[in-house]
Parts: sequence; C-alpha cells; structure tokens
Amino acid sequence: MMGKLARLVRIRWVDASSGDEGWMDMSDFKLPDQRCLSVGWVVCEDDKQITLCATRGEYEDDINGTITIPKPWIGEIQPLSVLP
Repeated sequence: MMGKLARLVRIRWVDASSGDEGWMDMSDFKLPDQRCLSVGWVVCEDDKQITLCATRGEYEDDINGTITIPKPWIGEIQPLSVLP
C-alpha cells in the first residue's frame, strides 16, 4: 500500500472542539485554541481528506497510529525529508 513512495509531511491544521466543562454562564466561555501540528507518513489522500500514520514498518507496509484530517481544516502541508 505505502511502499517506498510514501511521503513524510508536516500538517498545520485546526481541530474541532467539544466542551466537557458542563453547565456554565455564557460570559465565562472562552474560545479554545485548537491549532494542531501533525507529522506522519501519508497513507492515503483524496480531495476531501488526508490520512497520516505515525509509525510504519521498515520493510513492510504495516502501519500504526493513523489520523484522518479533513482538507478544509488544513492550513498547510509541508513535505519533509527522510535522512538515510
């Protein structure tokens, strides 16, 4: 699936937020900072989303720790270099 052509990238994106603080006065609410930075190997990508994995097998296409990020939430995708 990933093979030798898998790209390593860093993505700057903004996540959704769900409050877990229970009932509160609206004047006490503060907007959370949901800016995120993810680094990983591109597993798959289409026009709507991109999926990264944090860990991959060195000699096989085994992957672990995936995250799928909707494209509208992404601010920047930066390719990274892999050292030998």
